[in-house]
Amino acid sequence: VPLKMRAQREKDNPIETRYVLVADFFCDIKSSDRNATSSPNQRDYPKYTTDSKQIVWIKARHRLPDDDQNIHRSVLAYASDMFLLPTSINSKFNLTDVGMMASRDHSMWFHSDFRMDEWMLYEM
Repeated sequence: VPLKMRAQREKDNPIETRYVLVADFFCDIKSSDRNATSSPNQRDYPKYTTDSKQIVWIKARHRLPDDDQNIHRSVLAYASDMFLLPTSINSKFNLTDVGMMASRDHSMWFHSDFRMDEWMLYEM
């Protein structure tokens, strides 16, 4: 995604993201090759992979209510859908033939309380 479009998309998104490992199926460049082109002043992240795996720090852009854990769970469920499909697609699948993707159904179990307005490491 072009830098200008990515900046606007991130600004409008209710979920803040910091990518650690990005599943990039549009190219066959290995992460070490792609990151070798970065200037020394840039961070070492994100790394890129053609594997079906992503690691992303996520949090709600705005403070959420303290007294309603269901809101935090709902925001996490919403955020999980942002990364689930691109991660699950096989790297040999031709994404240029796909016009739109949406998940039909997936389940989530919450074993303890959490705050979705604090950074959370999400690994798929």
